[in-house]
Amino acid sequence: CAAVAARASRLQNLARGYHIAVVGSGPSAFYAARTFVKKDSSYKVDIIEKLPVPYGLVRYGVAPDHPEVKNVTTEFEQVLDRPNCQFFGNVSVGEHVSLPELRQLYDAVILAYGASGDRRLGVEGEDLDGSMSARNFVAWYNGHPSYASWKPRLLDVETAAVIGNGNVALDVARVLLSPVDALAKTDIADYALEELSRARVRSVHVVGRRGPAQAAWTNAELREICALPSCAVRLRPDELRLDPADEQAVAANRMRKRGMGILQDVLARPAPAQDPAKELHIRFLLSPQTLLADAASPSRLASLRLERNRLEGGGGGDARKAVGTGEAEELRCE
Repeated sequence: CAAVAARASRLQNLARGYHIAVVGSGPSAFYAARTFVKKDSSYKVDIIEKLPVPYGLVRYGVAPDHPEVKNVTTEFEQVLDRPNCQFFGNVSVGEHVSLPELRQLYDAVILAYGASGDRRLGVEGEDLDGSMSARNFVAWYNGHPSYASWKPRLLDVETAAVIGNGNVALDVARVLLSPVDALAKTDIADYALEELSRARVRSVHVVGRRGPAQAAWTNAELREICALPSCAVRLRPDELRLDPADEQAVAANRMRKRGMGILQDVLARPAPAQDPAKELHIRFLLSPQTLLADAASPSRLASLRLERNRLEGGGGGDARKAVGTGEAEELRCE
């Protein structure tokens, strides 16, 4: 009967060992592979990667000035050192081998690769020259081979806007605002360092659509960027003001309370004695509405039209939703 045949098939697999393919070689891929190769030597794992080298997000996503985060590769190397684990680079699923072929060759196939596309804003003007995704920019400064010839527009602009208020947004802002001599001590790509040394960016606006009580960054990242040398941090008191629902939510969350404390401490700093070399503007309750073109060069980004938001929804904290008020402001990005 079918049940007996299925049991016999499982016993045959146990006798010869399971052969598993893991597509992708970032952290999730290695954690999956480790589960099997450490479980039993009869499990054999092949890690398949379209790039020539492993480690994915750890290699190409972690900011170059955060080398301690990359120490996890030591653990991944131990997985590759096991005799029942192999790495196959420069193999693209869908180009060199199909998913149905992998299913025929292996007992199981685990798809553990990251996003290959961007999450678009969905606003007019998003494709103008000067508008770029954080995914592309991060891959560029981290030396991703697909971005070696890609060039962000940095040489003719003094003001940049970063949409979002998570750790990646702060990474992008920090790389733009950090002294070049500090970046030179990291493992940033040489071509990116050269381009950043010639960049004219002096002011970066980090724009979040909700308030400080909903910001997604970690306190460590926020504290770090607020301590950059020769960089003034600008905040607006009205954007830091919490309504009763968010006040209650922040008071009940130790990490949120510390984050608000960092922002309040920055707001209370005395004005610098002289004009700073660079400025970081941390903005809240604003959503991008339209990316506006330069009148003299219609293909180039000139400014960003933002809409003021208000928060709705009870409970405070992450449950709140940003709703546009119709009030707009324009931020020049040039």
